Amino acid sequence: MTVLLDGTVLVCPNCDTRTFKHVRLNPGEGTAEFHQCPALGILAPLVPEGTLCKVEKHERDDYVNGEHLTYDDAGRPIMSVVTTREDGQDAVVFAPTAKVVV
Repeated sequence: MTVLLDGTVLVCPNCDTRTFKHVRLNPGEGTAEFHQCPALGILAPLVPEGTLCKVEKHERDDYVNGEHLTYDDAGRPIMSVVTTREDGQDAVVFAPTAKVVV
């Protein structure tokens, strides 16, 4: 018996990560698949194989004072990860959280 799986191969444009998603993605839909990218040093999205895009992280430019932030492997605070394609952009924003001191 042969089983045919319909799905999409997801890759990272910055490293060698490849995975298979068993649900076919419609064009323009997000993948909602992420991995810890060794090239970026932070959580980054995977894109359908063959997608011409770049994925880059953006450091936080403002003052950090007691907030819980997302940091990359080098210890820099990261504000977002942006995927730029020829037909648009997607962004993952790492919102800071405050801590309550009682």
